Amino acid sequence: MKLRILVVDDDRVALALRKALLESDGHEVVTASDGKEGLSRIEAEEGNMDLVFSDINMPVMDGIEMLRRLRDRWPEIPVIIISGESQPEIRKKAMEIGANDFLLKPVLFKALRRSISRVMESWRKNKE
Repeated sequence: MKLRILVVDDDRVALALRKALLESDGHEVVTASDGKEGLSRIEAEEGNMDLVFSDINMPVMDGIEMLRRLRDRWPEIPVIIISGESQPEIRKKAMEIGANDFLLKPVLFKALRRSISRVMESWRKNKE
């Protein structure tokens, strides 16, 4: 299934790599370098995103604040959050706000594929 995915990360190398890998799987990928830009991209697309994949630690607006605002406006868009920090409170906070999955860096592409598959399957079941 081809998805329209927003990838948000301030690390340009990680952003380009994830974009290339997701596009190689046939997905359409839109990128943003922080949460504020990510929300602007979704707004410009009128919420037309199948999935958001975002880092937590970013300048301007972090992933947690972006997730909070995203849930207020577009609660139906699935979100996968990644972080390099393994503190349980960070994961708990993201999941409480409404993340559909949480992955620790470094994220192997195989793990990302599994997460996308799991999140989208759950999303489809909830829509039925």
